[in-house]
Amino acid sequence: MEFIILIFLVILVGLFLLWSNRRRDKQKQQTIPYIKHPSLLNQNEYLCFKAIKQAVGERYDVHCKVRLSSIIAVDKNINKSLWATASERLSKRKVDFLLTDAENSQIACVIELDDSNPHRSRKPRDVFCREVLSNAKVPYIRLDTMPVYDTEEISELVESLFKPVQNKLSEIESEVNFKILIEPDQTSSSAKR
Repeated sequence: MEFIILIFLVILVGLFLLWSNRRRDKQKQQTIPYIKHPSLLNQNEYLCFKAIKQAVGERYDVHCKVRLSSIIAVDKNINKSLWATASERLSKRKVDFLLTDAENSQIACVIELDDSNPHRSRKPRDVFCREVLSNAKVPYIRLDTMPVYDTEEISELVESLFKPVQNKLSEIESEVNFKILIEPDQTSSSAKR
């Protein structure tokens, strides 16, 4: 009988501790001052966002602050420790803008805004992002922060990423003037004499 009472008391103490911990957790959650950001983008990013949207029209959807891990995956055929480290690095970094095809949501390109903030060094982050995107063959555009963006220039930059290589070669050929000098064959003229 004493054994049953002891078990009953242990269960009661356990239930009390569980209830006490849950109550404390609720109080902690209630005391944390969560505050909504006024906007997803700062002023420079917002101006660039508007220009990009206008430049690409309805052909592409423009996404903001997308994690690299949503764009790029790490090959699972590597060492698990290396895979975990690489995946963590991808999940910690975001790109400023991502263009996806409006019809099928396929990834088109990444656009990064160079905010040139002297108080914050983005150089190591930028180098990492550029290398990862290049290795994964994701087109990448870098725009300087400007008070006003040229939407035509942005549109041309985006479209130039997707022109076939042959079109680029024909454009280069049409821009270059070839001059060929044809001289008479010296050996054939001396043989006729």
